[in-house]
Amino acid sequence: MEAKTTNSVKSNKILSYLSFTGMVMMVVMLSSAVPGNMQDSAQINHYIDSAILHSKEMDKARPDILNAFALAKKSNDDHLMAKVLIAQGQVYQNNNLLKEADSSYQAARLLLKNYPKNKDYLLLLKNLAICNYYLNDNQRVFYFTSEGLRVAKQIDERSLEGTFNNISGIAMDNMGNKAEAMNYYLSALKIFTELKQPEKIASIEINIGVMYEDQHDENNALDYYNKALVIAEKIKDTTTMAAVYNNLGNVYADQKDYH
Repeated sequence: MEAKTTNSVKSNKILSYLSFTGMVMMVVMLSSAVPGNMQDSAQINHYIDSAILHSKEMDKARPDILNAFALAKKSNDDHLMAKVLIAQGQVYQNNNLLKEADSSYQAARLLLKNYPKNKDYLLLLKNLAICNYYLNDNQRVFYFTSEGLRVAKQIDERSLEGTFNNISGIAMDNMGNKAEAMNYYLSALKIFTELKQPEKIASIEINIGVMYEDQHDENNALDYYNKALVIAEKIKDTTTMAAVYNNLGNVYADQKDYH
């Protein structure tokens, strides 16, 4: 996932620091300890790698996914099947087939939900949340981020806890609950500050700025945008700098102040 931008190009929220369309999900789930699965797992990994490599070309990726599915079904291993479903979701995602990606990720989640949770499970929930953000279903975004927050706290994945707070804030903001959105944003800001992750701090500050801008509180919006700009310039993050400049331009345009 990111931060928001406003009206020349509307001020958008940033979901997470990784962009959705460019994110290659790291699927390193281990198959359950079933003798004989190692060879199938290696071949499935080969098909998945090939599918992801050709993920922008459905005609090339689809046969690899189908071959991986056939082996996963034969193995009768939930983790291997989930691995293939996640890869299929990634292929759909990279072709902007978000409903299909959501269905694949959901099927993987159902297979894994009763097993011990790990970082890969959190990344799956993150993809589900981001899919549903782009499908304009904020209730479902919040459903997945709420689960993500619970699991992240249980397994002490602080950075992803911050990310789920951020995406929860975006969902709450989009549903009109500004007070709850601010609580989630501030929780994310606290975590990323403690972890010393400046690019993520800047993203949250942009999102808070957009929320203030939406409420026509231009002074607070400018304050948060400028904080984000200082960080972005320091770490030479040109993507975040561009988002901030866009948002500042929108605020100044609204104020009829072009200085």
